[in-house]
Amino acid sequence: MLPPASLQAKQAALQMFQTQLHDDPSTGANAILSAATVERLLQPFEVLFV
Repeated sequence: MLPPASLQAKQAALQMFQTQLHDDPSTGANAILSAATVERLLQPFEVLFV
């Protein structure tokens, strides 16, 4: 499991660009990331393939 600071860093990175999470009213574009993608990105662990 990731330490709390690492999980907070993941959350902060995701919040950097609001159009990733929310529709853009200036262009009418949908959010870039789906709810399922956000959920996967915020899991409290990482998977590493070697």
